[in-house]
Amino acid sequence: MKRIEYLKDRFFYLFSIFLFLIFMIWLFYIFKINFLCAFLIIFFFLFIFVFWLFYDYWKRKQFYDGVMDKLNRLPQKYLLVELMEQPSFLEGELLYRILIETDKDMNEHIKTYERKLKQFKEYLEMWVHEVKTPLARSFLLLPKNEKLKELEKALVEIENNVDQVLYYARSEVTEKDYYIHPTHLQTVVNKVMVKNQDAFIYGKVQLELKDLDITVNTDSKWLEFILNQFIQNSLKYRKEKGTRIKISQEKHKDEIYLSVWDNGIGIKKSELPRVFDQSFTGSNGRLGKASTGMGLYICKNLCEKLGHQIMITSKENEYTKVTIIFGKNNYYDVLERGKL
Repeated sequence: MKRIEYLKDRFFYLFSIFLFLIFMIWLFYIFKINFLCAFLIIFFFLFIFVFWLFYDYWKRKQFYDGVMDKLNRLPQKYLLVELMEQPSFLEGELLYRILIETDKDMNEHIKTYERKLKQFKEYLEMWVHEVKTPLARSFLLLPKNEKLKELEKALVEIENNVDQVLYYARSEVTEKDYYIHPTHLQTVVNKVMVKNQDAFIYGKVQLELKDLDITVNTDSKWLEFILNQFIQNSLKYRKEKGTRIKISQEKHKDEIYLSVWDNGIGIKKSELPRVFDQSFTGSNGRLGKASTGMGLYICKNLCEKLGHQIMITSKENEYTKVTIIFGKNNYYDVLERGKL
């Protein structure tokens, strides 16, 4: 609080005091009060008034400056009322009570919102599981016929989109769902390969797996989903002939790099910084290849929750390489980062 602001706020009060002093001087003049007596009365009146004015300014400045200092340092501004000290003047007390009441009301609204969101999430997860059951049955009933491969491809796309909905719904509360433990990369990659084996066969995709016999601390279920999203993108944006996909692992000091490389249509350089943005499809997504733009966004979200890094490099019409970086292979370090 600045002095000039305080004085401006009390302009009419100060003006009324000035008029009162003029009136007192006029009365002293009318009634011919002794000059020394009049001077002492006015002097003590002004002394008490100025002392009170400075004290009132100091008290308010201490309170409001303290509030602003806490507000500026708080990352979560809504917690301000929890740190405020109860003021000793009426206006501050009124403000404090108002903030307390609004904070209580906000918390009630948040609880109601969280409860509804939880109910919706539970329903969504139940719906996804219900949908996946007939999908799985459809794959089993579908005969292995060259003419039906487009139908099977459509079912795979439906299953992939359903998985995206499920993992997106869970991505904000993964700490209640994931289980970090030593995970064998080759085992997870094999599951993803089996899941997409028909697409590899029909698309005549050349696969290369390299140096995957290593263990990292992660959640195998989430990692399987993430790798499957990478493979789906490689298959969706592949070239007409000679498709190659390479999954490899490299170790750099205490970090392990798991990469999925393909020789597909690639990504424009100008679009690379945005590929992890929510709902970003880019030019490739507008070339007749249906895309929600959510796959890589969800993958990045999950990697951050698990304490992993994710990066992508690409050159248009040449290649795309997506890499997951597993940090120091320490269970507790990964667990702590995943909770952030």
